[in-house]
Order: sequence, then C-alpha cells, then structure tokens
Amino acid sequence: TPRTRAPRSLTASWRLRSSVTTCHSRARLATVLRITSSADRPAALELLGRLRSLAQRVASAQLSFLAQRGSSVRIQVPLTADGQEFCNDRIEYKWPDDLFTTLQPCAERPPRGATVEPVVYDGRILPVCPDETDGAFIPVTELQQLMVDTASIALDKPEAEKRFVTAVFSEPRPERKSVRVSLLVCGTGAAPACNDDDPSTVKRTFTLDYFNFPTIDNTRLPSNERFAVVLEDFALGGQDQGECPSTLDLSIVLFPSEHASLRDRPTMRESLQILERAQGNIP
Repeated sequence: TPRTRAPRSLTASWRLRSSVTTCHSRARLATVLRITSSADRPAALELLGRLRSLAQRVASAQLSFLAQRGSSVRIQVPLTADGQEFCNDRIEYKWPDDLFTTLQPCAERPPRGATVEPVVYDGRILPVCPDETDGAFIPVTELQQLMVDTASIALDKPEAEKRFVTAVFSEPRPERKSVRVSLLVCGTGAAPACNDDDPSTVKRTFTLDYFNFPTIDNTRLPSNERFAVVLEDFALGGQDQGECPSTLDLSIVLFPSEHASLRDRPTMRESLQILERAQGNIP
C-alpha cells in the first residue's frame, strides 16, 4: 500500500506545536511560519490562529511560573477599534508617562515671602499649584513619585535591587498581533527617567508578539537577574464600545537567572556578589 503524506498545513502545525511546547529554537519556529505562509491563504490563516493561541498559552504558563519566583507588573495600552493606532493621538505610547496625562503637574507654592524659583519639567516651566484644591493639578514631586511607584520592580528578597522601567510602544500590527517595544531599565536613583548615556542603563528594542517566550526571550541584568516582556493579549473591541475599545495587555517580569532556559556564565563581578551573599548567610 503506498504511503500517504500528510498535508503540508498539518505537517507545519505539528512542527510548530513541537517547537512551541519544547521551546528549542526560534529559528526553527521562523522556518515553520514560512512554510505556513506558503500554503493556501484560508487554511494558512486558520492554522496561524491556532498556532498563535498555542503560543499564547505557553507564554502565559511561563509567565505565571516566573512571576511566582520573581516579580511582575501589568501594562494595558489603549488602542482604537481597529487596533492600528494609540488613543493618545500620537504614533507611540510612553509608559508610565501616558498613564497620567490627565494630571497637570505644577510647582509647589513657596512659603509666603520666599522667592519663586521657576521649575522646569518636561521642557516647560510649570505653573504654581493653585491655593484651592483642584483635581486636575498635582505637585510635580508627587507625580514623579507616582511614576516611580508604578514602574518600579524588584525581587522579593532583602538584598534585591529595585529597578525602574520605561517603555515606548509603537507600530501596533493587529493582523500580526505584534507591537514594537523600546525598553529602558535602570536603577530607581535615576527615576523617573532613565539616562540613555548611563552605561548601567539597559536598552532593548524589539518586536513583541505571542511567540516571545519569557524563559528564552529575556534580557540579562546585573545581579544575576533576567527581565522579559510578554504580550498576553491583543484584544480588538467593537466600534460601539467607546473610543478606545481595543487594548494591548502586557506583563513585564523580573526573575532570577536560574529559571531561564538559556543560561550563560555570570560575570566576575556577579560571581563575587554571589560569593559575598553566600558568605553572609554562613553563621
């Protein structure tokens, strides 16, 4: 009996399922996607939807595992109904800055008789805070602290270093379920704005989709830690659900390096820090 060959689309599905569930190789995954895209369009779209759903579940399971052993922060980015534009009328969304656009920063009113010094924030001179309570105004020091508290993350241990994260999202692609991400990670001493020129600031720019798995697609940080971003959902809403019915639901997660699938040796400085911590735990 002649041996029948499985349809190309089913073969691609099996290969991608194996790649996603074992997370062996992003290169292998890209090869399978090229095979899928060459099939007839309706079958390819259905298959790709199933593969994205599988990848979404795998990434979510990894995120849950890492968050229990590290720390995570949720981010929700509002989009227009078609998912192609941000709701801030700009081509990019800055986090955490754009969370507080409804608040008007102001300079705290100086004591009576004191000289008023101009306060510059975000390239402009701030008005003095009004005497009466006004919910639209917030002292700039309070706004900065609010941003630091929102975008700071640290492992749950006494010697853990707290880190400040800023992100710029651009180029949302609903048909690909992807978005462009530019990250800056620095110490909280530099908050509420990381310094690009500081050598200790970690900078990364990449395209994020459902096939970014946090145990593999992560960034190495000092102190033997890793940092990853996970796209949990690219949810499209209807026109009747308001001006911003669609959302990008993401999570950032910080975790110890031993939970990463791809490991590399710690640097000499990190090795010394590990030894010092170990000696400190010895009575």
